[in-house]
Amino acid sequence: MTNRYCSHCGQALSEDSRFCQNCGRPIQETAHVPTPEADVPVPPPPRQQAWETATPPSGLANALPQRRSNTLWLLIGTAVVIVVLLLGAVIAMVNVADSGSQLSLPTLSGPQSADEVLQALKDEELPIGESVAYTAKNDPNDLLGRPNQYTSKVTFEDTRLKPDPMADKFDVQNGGSIEVFENEDDAIRRKEYVEDIGKSFSPFSEYIYREGTVLVRLSHRLTPKQAAEYENVLKGI
Repeated sequence: MTNRYCSHCGQALSEDSRFCQNCGRPIQETAHVPTPEADVPVPPPPRQQAWETATPPSGLANALPQRRSNTLWLLIGTAVVIVVLLLGAVIAMVNVADSGSQLSLPTLSGPQSADEVLQALKDEELPIGESVAYTAKNDPNDLLGRPNQYTSKVTFEDTRLKPDPMADKFDVQNGGSIEVFENEDDAIRRKEYVEDIGKSFSPFSEYIYREGTVLVRLSHRLTPKQAAEYENVLKGI
């Protein structure tokens, strides 16, 4: 009796088998062993290793592209937010400028002290005589350096005026004074305060000119034309 074996998997077959009962393949050829002692099946063909045929899961295959896509969208979203914020800031600044709003900021250019303003007036050949610069200790008004008050002050003589016997040597009535403030709001309030005093008591009336943070007060004994000379120079400082 001849033994039959599947040529694909080596399974022993019966003589009348047409299909292998183990692998299910049709019997096309069988190996015949001439002796009963050689009950050895024909070895099956080598199988491919699992790592050679296995395909990566679809989730792992798509993970890297998906992460890159998420990072790209995150960067795009961040850039859009930054652009929107910048546009909003620009629009807000334009609206403030159009509405005519004034921000109280320290002067970034021009004279920064009363002495510098005084020198600028002298450079324009205005008739300025002697002057005195005040400190927090000798300021007659006790306002220099105080909150919301001037940060420097100078009083000067106008050589066209005769000394007022009723006033001190360095008094506004003998020429004028220069007061410099930290911001425009303080200068405006000071100007309004001095003007209110002059309205209520005429002997204290003065010419008062403001340019930025600088306030120039002039004796009422000057003519309007003489006072205008100071005003014109102040505008150009």
